[in-house]
Amino acid sequence: MANGTVTMFNHAKGHGTIRSDDGEEVPVHHTEIITNDSLPTLAVNARVVFDIQDGPNGRRAKSVMVVG
Repeated sequence: MANGTVTMFNHAKGHGTIRSDDGEEVPVHHTEIITNDSLPTLAVNARVVFDIQDGPNGRRAKSVMVVG
């Protein structure tokens, strides 16, 4: 699992970016946010833990959980 900070999240489109603690910018989609809310979203500057998966369009965040 990686640690990082949400740098941008577009609530209308359901996607954004996370900057991992090692400096990598990783895209995130709302379907990868683990929460009990019916409409998963992330706040800018929220601290998160997540997995990184390689895909056909590059690396992306998976299994994202807000911490703290």
